[in-house]
Amino acid sequence: MKVVGAGESDVPMAWRGPNMGYLGVADDSAVKRLFQSEAAFIAPIGNSFGAKFKVAEAISYGIPLLATENAMSGVPFLPWLRRIQLENPRDAAAATHFLIENGNAQREMSAGILRAAADFIREQNGVWGRQLALLGSSTD
Repeated sequence: MKVVGAGESDVPMAWRGPNMGYLGVADDSAVKRLFQSEAAFIAPIGNSFGAKFKVAEAISYGIPLLATENAMSGVPFLPWLRRIQLENPRDAAAATHFLIENGNAQREMSAGILRAAADFIREQNGVWGRQLALLGSSTD
């Protein structure tokens, strides 16, 4: 597991282990490399305010994704994507382990994410114009 945003000295000793890498703050190119090379993106976000741009960026790469409901708040087109719950760390860890170890699940999830994103973009293309046209025609 590689964690961006916290260095090893930023986390409690109990969080450190041989399978954990705390990369600290990363620049855009480092994050891009991770999106392109890692098995999955995990977004255990607890706050419910604002858009989660890293989730949107992960989706644009088609990287398999596990996230909390809060992390997915701006992504209405992936209702089928499994949500992890911070209150249930054992289940979240099991889901993460399964995804990281299962290449077929990664490929299926990646294809599903990319397909759903493309469909959503197609559906949303011109939506404002269509809505304004409908409003305009109803006032005639």
